Amino acid sequence: MSSQSTDIAAPRPPTEVELARTRIVAEQAQSNFIDTTDSLMVVLDADGRIALLNRKSREVLGFGDGEGIGVDWFERCVPEFSRAQLRGVFHALVHDQASRHGTHQSPVLSADGSERLIAWNNVLLRGDAGQITGTLSSGTDVTDIFHTTAALATSERQLTEMKDALDQASIVAITDVKGRITYANDKFCEISGYEREELLGKDHGIVNSGHHPKAFIRDLWLTIAKGRVWRGEILNHRKDGTDYWVDTTIVPFLDPTGRPYQYVSIRTDITARKATEQALRERAALARLGKMATVVAHEVKNPLAGIGGALQVIVRRMPEASPERAIIGDILKRIETLNDTMEDLLDYARPRTLKRSRANIEHLLNEVRTQVRGDPRFRAVELRVEVHPDTDGGPLTGSLDARHVVAALLNLAINAAQALHGEGTVVLGARRVRNLVVMTVVDDGPGVPEALRARIFEPFFTTRHQGTGLGLAIVRQTAERHGGTATLRCPPGGGTEVRFSVGVPPLD
Repeated sequence: MSSQSTDIAAPRPPTEVELARTRIVAEQAQSNFIDTTDSLMVVLDADGRIALLNRKSREVLGFGDGEGIGVDWFERCVPEFSRAQLRGVFHALVHDQASRHGTHQSPVLSADGSERLIAWNNVLLRGDAGQITGTLSSGTDVTDIFHTTAALATSERQLTEMKDALDQASIVAITDVKGRITYANDKFCEISGYEREELLGKDHGIVNSGHHPKAFIRDLWLTIAKGRVWRGEILNHRKDGTDYWVDTTIVPFLDPTGRPYQYVSIRTDITARKATEQALRERAALARLGKMATVVAHEVKNPLAGIGGALQVIVRRMPEASPERAIIGDILKRIETLNDTMEDLLDYARPRTLKRSRANIEHLLNEVRTQVRGDPRFRAVELRVEVHPDTDGGPLTGSLDARHVVAALLNLAINAAQALHGEGTVVLGARRVRNLVVMTVVDDGPGVPEALRARIFEPFFTTRHQGTGLGLAIVRQTAERHGGTATLRCPPGGGTEVRFSVGVPPLD
């Protein structure tokens, strides 16, 4: 058995004819690629004249087949405003060889006379001797992308400007669907007194004044949970213990299913406006009341005093065992009650001029405490005084009318003790808050019913069988005449807190 080997012939070199055919195929493939690509392909000679344009370039620039060759690119295809600059860049690229490759964006004049923005990639072309003969540029039309990006940038700038304007004018907060604060602007921090870190993650209960009934808050949440905008006025509570009113709009942001995923609240401080409205109402009421008080003083109070004096003379002349003495005594008590009522009416309608002097606040509170403890009805009530030092570390003092302030605080303390039904704790407190001395009367009783809280300081409003309903109205009037206010708050945990503030100058 013999073996045979097969010799494989070595490949012969291509002939000149075969090489020519190969070059023709390559040139055709190159030409077809240039014309079928979606990029602009432009060849310029070293003087900036067009040597080649592909189909895409001719469509964009408005040249027909075979047109444009030999045309000055910069004069014909570049807008006038950038012509000189781009010609200089081309000159530096070709003649000074500033860069072997170049990438830039520049405009061209399109077939319809408009401008299109093209992103170019430039490559230098060289001859057999290495000399630069021109450039090959591949371009992508980025006009639409540019306009979209510019529009987005404009929209973003406008949104930023609107947000800045809103932040300057309004209190803005964003919460999640559970009411937790996820954003609080500087205005919110400024007016509430809380740092941003103290607000984030909390709900708006942190500024809840306790003024509004639960039904009010429940209606708010039901409205926004249904995707509807809620508008209203809310009394809020600062960190320093003072209150402020805000005109509030809460806007739900909805997901594709129509469910809220966050809430944006925009609020405006209307504390001054509310105070002005209240003052105007009270001024009108006082004007009417003043007329009535004048009549009462002349037509009722003076004759009533004469009747009382006559009855006292009569009762002194009656025998000790006379049964009529008890009847006359009862009449005198009723006259005294009626006289007290008229005194309240006159005090409210025609308040006496304040006589301010520097007073130690702790001494005033202790005086109130002593008077309440002297009432047998409140023997089982614990009364405490808690006064914070002034900002300089010394005793808390203020320039005020001590007689009026003590009368107001005594009224509040007696009301608090009565609310305890004979047993519990009343705390009389005070501290400086900026240019105010804020005095508080806090009890651990059942609290004021929600339906009554908004009316508690109204003149002639009372829940008792006896009394004029002017006591708390006079308390608030006294505070306001001192440049402060009187507000009521019932914390969720129970009890009642009344804040009685007076304006005092800051310490030097």
